[in-house]
Amino acid sequence: EGQFECIPSDIRERSQKSIFDWREGESVYTFSRNDKDGLTIKPVFKRFVEENSPPTLFNHGFENMDSVGALYSRASSHIFGDWNACGKVMGLAPWYGHNWDVKSSNDADDDIDDIGDGVITAEHLSKPIMSGKLYVEEGDDKFQLNRSVMTGKPHIARNDPDLFDEDGKMIRKRRYDFDDNDTQDLVTEIPYEDGTVTTTTIEKQLPTRVALDAISLSSRIQGDLET
Repeated sequence: EGQFECIPSDIRERSQKSIFDWREGESVYTFSRNDKDGLTIKPVFKRFVEENSPPTLFNHGFENMDSVGALYSRASSHIFGDWNACGKVMGLAPWYGHNWDVKSSNDADDDIDDIGDGVITAEHLSKPIMSGKLYVEEGDDKFQLNRSVMTGKPHIARNDPDLFDEDGKMIRKRRYDFDDNDTQDLVTEIPYEDGTVTTTTIEKQLPTRVALDAISLSSRIQGDLET
């Protein structure tokens, strides 16, 4: 119901010449409710993008589209090996700027590079991944994606040295598990009905090298989206 802004404005003509067709990328709606009409949904803005890969690919090649959601899906595949773990990508972004004290952890070894004073943190990716505006159709300000940082070996396929012990046994199978506590160990007391208490010590885990790189990627995407 109602009129809405459409990008591109000539989507009907373009879709007739497209090889793999076009697909809705981003949309904005307004919602209203009253006793007489119930719920009313009106579109305000729709941006369509041309599909870059055959629809016969898994999920119609969604992660190859030039949209915000598709970019998150591409990052999700690159980091987790799952196109539909976009929420996890978003969850990594806030860890950018957090410092971990290498000296206070039993995970510390020569394979983890610190930034000084025994501290590690995720690096800043200076090159934008998203730029422009979604509602601009042509010109320098139109929405653009740069996926170059997500080429090459995916993060999920990396076998960095810090994932293994000295005997070559993988000790960090859950490569994106890490702690933020400032002390070396987390001591937890478990009380029992007979009045006794058992103390359990959980060693602090530093983020792996690949986890730090995943944080950098996620943060860059989130920062680009917000600006």
